[in-house]
Amino acid sequence: MSPVRSETEPRSSRPVSKTETPLKRKAVTLALFLILAASALNALFGDRGLLVLLKVRQEIESLDREIAMLRVENQRILEEIHSLKTSPLAVERLARENLGLVKPGEVVLLIMETEVGPTTGVDRRK
Repeated sequence: MSPVRSETEPRSSRPVSKTETPLKRKAVTLALFLILAASALNALFGDRGLLVLLKVRQEIESLDREIAMLRVENQRILEEIHSLKTSPLAVERLARENLGLVKPGEVVLLIMETEVGPTTGVDRRK
């Protein structure tokens, strides 16, 4: 008859020391911790991490504001174009402002601004 092994005997041919099992557990724990730490760092600082996501969201908000401003500017320009196409007064205003044109018989007055010194009261022309 074959001898019966007790449950306390090791199954391998080499005896297992008491310190070997805690070392394995520590190694596995350390490996898991390192994997989790690397994953957390990648989630924060990686190519698709949280910091990049926040930066991209700020850029999107900035571009949305710029788009809104450009739409308002486009609408203003379209209204000015429509006004110039339909109103002779708008064309006249633009000619006077940008080209300095005057109607026959009008007198143009050029007003020069002067700067008065604070203590002397002397005019200093620009």
